[in-house]
Amino acid sequence: MGASRTAPPRRRAGAPAVVLVLLALAGCESTPRVGEVVTAQVTAQPRARAELTGGFTQLHAALRAGVVRADAERGRLVQAQCLEPEAGAPDGLRARVATLLLPEGVQAPAGALLDIDTLRGAHAADSRRHGRFVALAPASSAEADPAAWRTVFGRARPLCRPPGLPEGRWRVQSTGAVAAWQLGFAQAELARHDAFADADFAAGRVLQLRCQLKVLDGSDWTLMTWLGRAAEGPPPPVGTVLRLRAGAEEGGDAPGPPAQVLGPAPGVAAPGGNAVVRCR
Repeated sequence: MGASRTAPPRRRAGAPAVVLVLLALAGCESTPRVGEVVTAQVTAQPRARAELTGGFTQLHAALRAGVVRADAERGRLVQAQCLEPEAGAPDGLRARVATLLLPEGVQAPAGALLDIDTLRGAHAADSRRHGRFVALAPASSAEADPAAWRTVFGRARPLCRPPGLPEGRWRVQSTGAVAAWQLGFAQAELARHDAFADADFAAGRVLQLRCQLKVLDGSDWTLMTWLGRAAEGPPPPVGTVLRLRAGAEEGGDAPGPPAQVLGPAPGVAAPGGNAVVRCR
């Protein structure tokens, strides 16, 4: 009798929690699958490959230079940064990102200064480069050597070309080793970006497309981003709402396919401001 009297309260106590979980799951919109038709909005129209700003583009130069996952697994692939004077840039300075391979046995933790030879020729204007390690540089600071440092947004960073550094050489500050999983995501991202020809960029046919998923209470959940190719003819301008066959999402680990633009989305207007359309 005692067991039969206590069982029902335990079932009733658990029921509200189960209901809440089911309601939350029912209210969450699922991530669009590859091949699913969604509504999306043109949010950018990059005219050059260098204008693509995915989450791992700073590692593309290393991949093109032949760096492999094993290099990252051994902690040899390092990312670094510096500032370069550039007229027209905010505060007259442009942030540069570099990667390099450390020789076996050399350590360059975050904050360490290094001298590297940078890629030249066709890559001279690239803001993201892969360089060749030359040497560890002496420790320095903005207080000790103000001519070699600049402050942007309250943070001091070294100049890529401080006084006395030879032509073609940069002084960079390590931001730490690149994790192997990051290189894997970068490889997939590079494959997605390489699906578009330089002529596609020049013609404005490469489109960045986004849509918004929502949860039960109407708050933002996640922003989906794809790259797609516009059809022949005048490309749709930024803000245009389109029907899209989803491809491999930017930020993921799938190398493709790109999204397929199907045409206008009748009756769907852009929400305006910084908002984007709902995916469904």
